[in-house]
Amino acid sequence: MFETATDIFASAVIFTLGFGAMALVARLTGLSQARVNIIYLWHTLFAFGYAYLILNSGGDALYYYQSSLEGNVEWGTGTAGVIAITWFFSAGLGLSFVATSLIYQTFGAMGLAFFDAALKATTANKSQTMKTLSNWIVFLPSASFWTSGLGKDSLAFFGIGLVLWGMQNMRRRVFAIILGVAAVFLVRAHIGLLLLGAIGLASVFAANRGFLAKAAVLVMAAVAIYFAAPIVAERLNIADLASIRGLDEFIESRQGYNLDGGSSTDIASLSVPMRMFTYLYRPLFVDANNSFTLAASAENALILALSLLAIFTSLRNRGTSLNSLLFLFVYVVVCWFLLANTTANLGIAARQKWMIMPALFLLVFAIQQNIITRSRNPRPQAYAQQFPNPGFR
Repeated sequence: MFETATDIFASAVIFTLGFGAMALVARLTGLSQARVNIIYLWHTLFAFGYAYLILNSGGDALYYYQSSLEGNVEWGTGTAGVIAITWFFSAGLGLSFVATSLIYQTFGAMGLAFFDAALKATTANKSQTMKTLSNWIVFLPSASFWTSGLGKDSLAFFGIGLVLWGMQNMRRRVFAIILGVAAVFLVRAHIGLLLLGAIGLASVFAANRGFLAKAAVLVMAAVAIYFAAPIVAERLNIADLASIRGLDEFIESRQGYNLDGGSSTDIASLSVPMRMFTYLYRPLFVDANNSFTLAASAENALILALSLLAIFTSLRNRGTSLNSLLFLFVYVVVCWFLLANTTANLGIAARQKWMIMPALFLLVFAIQQNIITRSRNPRPQAYAQQFPNPGFR
């Protein structure tokens, strides 16, 4: 894994600097230094495992690194954007694959910490059971495994975590939201476009904003979407992004991709609800045929249980207002529908669904009303000062 002593030294320096990046996250979010350090160390373990797997079995991460060394650099979004960023560290600074991977995994760990802060804020006035459960969500293995490597997923997860945290206090965290959307747009332009749309809708229907503030945010989102849409259409090879026919043709073409692998599912033959269920909740135990899919099944069973809990609670509490949760709801539903209908391979789904899962978990914890256990204790004053905005505002 390490080729030279210089490689070991560079990796050690990057690993150490990562603690500084996590300290910045702790300062911004109010998380304890111990908490972010644990998240960072946990995430780093998966980074080494991911790098070892890629070096021995190959993968997109190795392709990005080798392409950057060959000088195949074109500034753009998606693969081109990742190769361009990797070129700066590989060819520019002379870092090895492992050292460069550690830089990417630091962004993934920061995204995980921002997600953790958003979870704590969301569950601040929930039962102790919900708080305990939310504390362990960030340690789901797949959340760290897929976001710890050199590639799109670590940067996308960083951006999504930053946006989710920023949306809990839009007025004070505008820069965080802009930076998060930019990071997502750089590697997955279509997801960045969805984030912009969801943010615009949430701003319009926010109950605690004046007309001018709503208009300003809506105009900015509309302008951003206007300039971003052609990039997304070109990137996805859609003739007309605003056309139903164009989107339908795109979905049909994507459904035939990646059907040769052992983890593939012919989603074109499934109904839309089954496509969406398969994307988010499979493999389950009935699909497991090895230790890896068995572990994935256990995670998916937990995700399914939490989703059912959210549905049960929302039906039981029909008077609950969803205005403050509109951003989460729009982003989860639209993104879930799009990805479920354009992804054929369960291996790809297992990786890409972590662009949805953080928002889905926040939505689940936000709408449930402590039906598992009821806490009669008032929200601690110290905690209220540390996490003053449990809802999306």
